[in-house]
Amino acid sequence: MPLRSAANNPVIGGLFAVGSACFALGALPGYAQAVRLLGCADIFQDLRLLTVPTLVLCGASDQITPPEHVARIAEAVPAATRARREMPLLIDGAGHALPQEKPDELAAPCAALMIPTTEQRHARAR
Repeated sequence: MPLRSAANNPVIGGLFAVGSACFALGALPGYAQAVRLLGCADIFQDLRLLTVPTLVLCGASDQITPPEHVARIAEAVPAATRARREMPLLIDGAGHALPQEKPDELAAPCAALMIPTTEQRHARAR
């Protein structure tokens, strides 16, 4: 079931309220627009079109996009493009801001995803 609007997604609805308040205060002018766009996005349609190795990660303590929502995203990724059999990859001790909270734990699986691609590119160039 796609998350199409803030009306059927309390997390996005809450973010929209926070984003709107920040926008009204002039604190984060782009945040409210980003939340508005996320509130009406249907990423599930686009996920079916993926043709590149795909990795889905999530902070185990993410309250903005909790693991159960990320699991729905991971399930929608075509099996042929999954970089790992088991997804999403949960990173313990992290919330929504993985790059800031656990940069090394995030970098390792991302680097592993890129190594075969880089090696394949170099092999084709030879």
